[in-house]
Amino acid sequence: MTTTQQNAHATNTGVTTVLGDHSPATEQTLQGDKLLTDIYHLLEPNSLLDIQQEIAPTTGEHAGVRQQTTGTVGVILHNRIYEAISLLCITPNSSGLPFVTDTSQACALFLGTPQSDYELVIVDNYKDGVKLAKHFAHEKIIVAVSPTPHLLLDTVKHFAHDTQVTIFPSIEHRDRVKKQFAGCNVKVVIAPLGVITHLECGKSYAEILSFDDTQIIDLQLADWAKPKPINHTLPPVTSITKNMLPEPLYNYSMNSAERLNVPLEFVAVPLLVALGSVIGTKVAIMPKRLDDWDIVPNLWGAIIGQPSSKKSPSIAAAMKPIDNLASQARAAHELAKQEHETQKLINDSKAKADDDALKKMAKQLATQTDDTDEPITSEDLHKKAAAIAESKAQDNNVPIPRRHM
Repeated sequence: MTTTQQNAHATNTGVTTVLGDHSPATEQTLQGDKLLTDIYHLLEPNSLLDIQQEIAPTTGEHAGVRQQTTGTVGVILHNRIYEAISLLCITPNSSGLPFVTDTSQACALFLGTPQSDYELVIVDNYKDGVKLAKHFAHEKIIVAVSPTPHLLLDTVKHFAHDTQVTIFPSIEHRDRVKKQFAGCNVKVVIAPLGVITHLECGKSYAEILSFDDTQIIDLQLADWAKPKPINHTLPPVTSITKNMLPEPLYNYSMNSAERLNVPLEFVAVPLLVALGSVIGTKVAIMPKRLDDWDIVPNLWGAIIGQPSSKKSPSIAAAMKPIDNLASQARAAHELAKQEHETQKLINDSKAKADDDALKKMAKQLATQTDDTDEPITSEDLHKKAAAIAESKAQDNNVPIPRRHM
């Protein structure tokens, strides 16, 4: 089990944090691992990291949990604007799968430095990626590898937002790939024996593309399937009946709807929503009988109708009770403001006299003797001060208007 103290000592990714926490990997660090050695020579110097700590990712499915990454070699994965997003951790000479710190964000391993005028080829495994990168080293082609095979779909779609992506599926996967990437900026190249096989036999990429049997499909330009007719038949909708609403609401809605010559629902729906806004947060629902968990519901509604079907008059009719409450609240607020201003003027006129009286009482309390005819007590002084403080507090208690919507 991971302890809090152990997690605190794990590296916190933030990929940019990791870049500064670890030394660049050397060829000795790779321990003769062929895949890592190939990647090492394909990338810029100091691109691989010698990971000697346990990493605790901050995002993705492994967030906050330290991972057994000590002794691995780290490779930075980038998104389509070449931001460092995740870290690929490979254990040298291990048959286990590499660990990806964050699979929640689309990214890829670029086997070289991408250029705007280069063709982007994406594959789903690192061995094929390395083979292609070696063959394309002197061509305007950059190879990228999806973090894991099952993320290829998301990876290709992510990078296809900004540039055309080329993929090399086998002939048996052609139809599935065409369906997955239909309409995306993706070019599919299917060579008779597979692109890698032809490259390993000494053929150039240009020659492979020129083969009569090579299929080149631009999925963004591919013909769409014949459009299907839109079904205009709407399912039947149950009309509001009398037992669905409280009697006053039903009667009001029915009366308004008959006068406007509109469906009952045109008035009932906005009426319920408006009343819900008046209740506000005063009423809550407690879903669990033996728990104090409560939820304040929000009520949303909409009416849909053809133009000029009297939607606006229906909403206005539903809002009349609320508009009436709002009008009363505005009038009450104006009266409260006038009363507040009146009381404030009275308090202002009394303030100096009250302050002088308080000072006089304090002075008398400090100087009086046992023979004083009308002695002042500390309680008298406290009551006077409290009355002055209450008067000043009233001045700051400005009336707040009641809102209904």
